[in-house]
Amino acid sequence: MGSSWPICRDPHSSEPATPWIQIRHVLYTEPKEVTAGGEITMFYNPRDTPLNGRQRIFIQGGWNRWSHPRKFGPIEMTPPAEGQQHFQVTG
Repeated sequence: MGSSWPICRDPHSSEPATPWIQIRHVLYTEPKEVTAGGEITMFYNPRDTPLNGRQRIFIQGGWNRWSHPRKFGPIEMTPPAEGQQHFQVTG
């Protein structure tokens, strides 16, 4: 592919993988490189998604394609500040 950007793919979908750069306007983390056991902030912009217009958004996740016994959420994300577009949550 010629890019150092990670690939994002739904393991339950037959759709081709999407380069991370193409979905960054919808979902991204800070720091970009996530470390096991480290704290991250996730940012989510619902504008171009089925959740567009929702006042409350929750996130839920797991590791190793949900095979790891420890999961997180659902956690309510903080709505965007005035003039911003991304909901966020830190954990």
